[in-house]
Amino acid sequence: MNKYPQIYPDLKEWPIYQYAKQRAEFVNALRTQARIKVLLKHENSLAELIQKAAYMEKMRLKNNPWKVDPASEAVFWKKVESEILEALKMDSETRQYLSLQILDRIIHRYAEEIVSDFKISTYKLARKVLTKFFKGLYNSISDYRFFLLDSPSSRIENRVRFSGEFDRVYKMFNKGIVVFLPTHFSHLDSILVGYISDRKGGLPAFLYGAGLNLYDSEIFAYFMNRLGTYRVDRRKKNAIYQETLKCTSNLAIQWGVNSLFFPGGTRSRSGKIEEKLKYGLLHSLVEAQREMYEQGRDTKIIVVPIVTNYHFVFEAGQLIRQHLRRSGAERSIGKKSGMSSLRNIIRFLGRIMRKRSEASLSFGTPIDVMGNVLNDDMESLDDKGNIVNLAEYYYSNNVITYDDQRERVYTRQLAERITGIYHQYMEVMTSHLVSHAAFSFLLKSYPSYDIFDIIKLDKKVLQFDESVLLEVIRSYVDQIKQLHNRGDILMAPELEFPVSELFNNGLYHLGIYHMDRPLRRNRRGEIVSDDLRKLYYYYNRLEFLELNEEINWADLLNR
Repeated sequence: MNKYPQIYPDLKEWPIYQYAKQRAEFVNALRTQARIKVLLKHENSLAELIQKAAYMEKMRLKNNPWKVDPASEAVFWKKVESEILEALKMDSETRQYLSLQILDRIIHRYAEEIVSDFKISTYKLARKVLTKFFKGLYNSISDYRFFLLDSPSSRIENRVRFSGEFDRVYKMFNKGIVVFLPTHFSHLDSILVGYISDRKGGLPAFLYGAGLNLYDSEIFAYFMNRLGTYRVDRRKKNAIYQETLKCTSNLAIQWGVNSLFFPGGTRSRSGKIEEKLKYGLLHSLVEAQREMYEQGRDTKIIVVPIVTNYHFVFEAGQLIRQHLRRSGAERSIGKKSGMSSLRNIIRFLGRIMRKRSEASLSFGTPIDVMGNVLNDDMESLDDKGNIVNLAEYYYSNNVITYDDQRERVYTRQLAERITGIYHQYMEVMTSHLVSHAAFSFLLKSYPSYDIFDIIKLDKKVLQFDESVLLEVIRSYVDQIKQLHNRGDILMAPELEFPVSELFNNGLYHLGIYHMDRPLRRNRRGEIVSDDLRKLYYYYNRLEFLELNEEINWADLLNR
């Protein structure tokens, strides 16, 4: 696919640059909006709310401190706690007056922490750095000699494929305010989506949230503070912080800034596509649309779910261990895999140098904040294809009104619509099929074993019957093609390969950069696994399709 022309060739026209130029004004507007939202819900119990927030923040600093925490943090919250205890002793009018003053200081502190900046010079530097990084990641050493020539074989835009509805997203980009909502598997997700959307898709930079823990690294902090990210501290659970964070998303959208956030919250620990989304930031979209209508603005928020499709996830081993622990898992604890030794680091770098891989970004159908499909004229269509007036969702007695309970219902409906689009626009890759077939083989071969028993099987003697795997994959492909033809899922071009070639392609790519491969062919030509946990992680990607139900496993295993 050819690169798309830049929508804004001049970076100074980017909405995120215009927003950053007015950072001080934005922070002030954020403080005002967050104050209003907090008081709307907690005005009659404000002192108690602040007291609870101070306690939670003290516990956070005690039980889970981070290097990035300001040195003044403990002093600030100790003072807040002292002042609010004094305020609680006062008469109601004085208590409320003092509580409002304290609230303003807390919101100001949060707002300054959350809102970062955007520097064109830093963005251009990041482009260069990421180009080198992704070229190294997705190309083998045989491609390196072409780097200076920027050959088609080594260009990163040719290693990351677009699928789905990107053409429609590109054409309607200036007709509304676009919000990207990707699935979340890796720390690379936001970087890859943002970088490829710019380099290949011609889109401007998006405002996106980054975990505050990433700022522990001075290098990451330098770039993120200047690339338009807003900082998200998931340790902070108190209502004042949560409201300030949601208002950041809400207000940025109202200012016309295109945004990106992960509605699943954290990375998927199991390897599955998210099925339950967090409502907080999604609710901010529903609120922002209503508030724009209240201001007399007819601009629509364009919600675009995106599925990130990888043959490998760097953190797969760590993530699946966390998932297994949370699932009952003292039994799952075993030898950790990782980069703990010089030998392992050298092996890892060697894999990157020798191997080449690819990824794809699947862009779902653009929808409005109610989950209605948007046509090319930006009209909202219901399930029957009828045009609906989006503003009327917010009407009460022919007037746009605020109704928290109603908007929470809308948020839940939006979340359900997004998860449905995730499934519909997932692109099945060869590695997905191979890992699913291999772990399914284990589950059916040991029917009395649970997951924890399976991952403890002796890998030294464990072998996979390749002929069975090929039959299973052949059945999978038939089922996937039926789903694809109905428009229920996407499939990578390699699924059209003959089944043996498809199998070898998937085997090559599956967890390609892991030092302990989930599945590989050994020197004797046998199919073996170095890490059954990782194989389970990659198996989970297709778990929602229930492909095994149409396979006669008994006949296959009794051959």
